[in-house]
Amino acid sequence: MEYRHSGSEGTYSGEVINLSAGGLCFLRQGLIDKGTTIKIRFPLIEKKIILTGVVVRIDGRETSVRFTTSEKEIEKFISEFNRFYALKKKE
Repeated sequence: MEYRHSGSEGTYSGEVINLSAGGLCFLRQGLIDKGTTIKIRFPLIEKKIILTGVVVRIDGRETSVRFTTSEKEIEKFISEFNRFYALKKKE
């Protein structure tokens, strides 16, 4: 995944640990504070879907985010995410 956050000019990469309709947990590269709003993109998914969330927990590099994106956008993301991984399993 890739993410940007308020107060940052760059884009960072993160490694997803856990993903659900409510949020995600990932290992971050850059510094980030609890309460920070971030925009998340999964570059492997063909459709460009940007999810927005708020950092709710930090434990070392492990960072938990609660999605603030609309339910409609989250459903669209989940559909694309599942489609992408179903295609990968067939390869």
